[in-house]
Amino acid sequence: GFYVLVGLARMEGINLSSGAVVGGSDVSQDAEAGAVHAEYKVNWIWNDESTAFDNARSQNKLVMIDFWADWCAACRELDHKSFSTPEVYETVNRDFIPLKIDGSKITDEVKATWERYGVKGLPTVLFMTPDGEELTRFEAFRSAEQVMEVLGKLTKTK
Repeated sequence: GFYVLVGLARMEGINLSSGAVVGGSDVSQDAEAGAVHAEYKVNWIWNDESTAFDNARSQNKLVMIDFWADWCAACRELDHKSFSTPEVYETVNRDFIPLKIDGSKITDEVKATWERYGVKGLPTVLFMTPDGEELTRFEAFRSAEQVMEVLGKLTKTK
C-alpha cells in the first residue's frame, strides 16, 4: 500500500513535497552515530560501521546490520514485533554487534552504503564476520520465530 509506494518513491529520490505525513512518528530523524535510542530493546550502534566492526573484532562477534528507515512500515514492524521479543533482543545483545543503518533521509552517503552492501529494499538485515564477509541476509519482515531461526544457525557456526 501507501508505505511501500512512499518508500519506493523515497528510494528513487522522488520529492514528496506538499507536506504529506509519511510513516508516522519521527523516531530517528536526527540519529547521530553511536546514539542510544531508549525505545529499542536491541543495543543498536547507529550509523557507525567503523565502531561496530572494531567492536566485533575485539569481542569476536558477528555483526548484524539492520538497514532501516522511519518511513518503512515493515522496518517498524520488525522492530516492534520481532526485535522487541525478549528471546530475540537478548540473543542479539549477547551474541552479536548490532548495527542499524538509518535510511530515513536518502542522501548520497545512504545510497552509497546501500549499494556497497547490495541493499535493494528495506528492511534488509545482514550478518557479517568481523572482517566484513557476508554470511547470510534476510529481506522484508520476519517473525520473532523466523529471526531466532537465523540467529540460532549463526550462533552454532561461530
